[in-house]
Amino acid sequence: MKFLLLLILIGLIIYLSGARKGGGSSASGSGQNSGQGAGQDATQVMVSCAQCGLHVPQSEAYPGRGGQFCCAAHRSAYEARHNGAA
Repeated sequence: MKFLLLLILIGLIIYLSGARKGGGSSASGSGQNSGQGAGQDATQVMVSCAQCGLHVPQSEAYPGRGGQFCCAAHRSAYEARHNGAA
């Protein structure tokens, strides 16, 4: 009987500590979202660089003639390579 009570007590402590961690992370997460602006979703669309294949957020991608790029250097290299071949 003592063993059963001890197990219940340990389980309750673990459950409550997990609930606090979960509640704390959601509170900090909502604080991060408030900095992004109201109505803006925390998820971002990822696009692949046409030169190297690296995935970057669409908001940070460099648009070009061949698609989206991770940096201006890759955009220039891709366009130079494909303009010379055409």
